[in-house]
Amino acid sequence: MQEERQKGLMPVYSRASLDARVRLAPNVLCQELEGEAVMLNLDRGFYYSLDEVGAAMLRLMDSGTLESVAAGIEREYDVEPERCRADVLRLAGQMLEHGILEIAS
Repeated sequence: MQEERQKGLMPVYSRASLDARVRLAPNVLCQELEGEAVMLNLDRGFYYSLDEVGAAMLRLMDSGTLESVAAGIEREYDVEPERCRADVLRLAGQMLEHGILEIAS
């Protein structure tokens, strides 16, 4: 498994934990359009788009930990708590890797 990570075949989401607080990186522009979100990392020229649920997660990230984001999504959508937490961690991890989010201090 370590070899696959080194070759870039498996994403690494180790920086995201449920007690983490994250925020948009300062070099990222974000715009919501018709319930979806589009973000652009100005330094890397990389853009990232989120569907309605992902955009809801992004809005909730401003107000607390990733645990509270998962709780908010669970209340709003019909999703199992365990799966919701895993999805929130995966999304946050991917966005951290692409420089869209950063860990808030």
